Amino acid sequence: MRAIFEAVQKSCADDMKTTCGGATGREGMMCLRQNRDKLKAPCREALEKMPRPPGGGQGGPPRG
Repeated sequence: MRAIFEAVQKSCADDMKTTCGGATGREGMMCLRQNRDKLKAPCREALEKMPRPPGGGQGGPPRG
């Protein structure tokens, strides 16, 4: 898991700066996922390998 996260950080460093205003940590990951269509191919590919958090990736269970 750590290796996947490090690969995302490396592949998405430029996208994190340009698309996400330099956000880091959880906020940065959420920004990348929300802006997937704007990311460069290496970053998108790295994100594909990253497991999704439970609850749809929004920090909790789905709301109904």
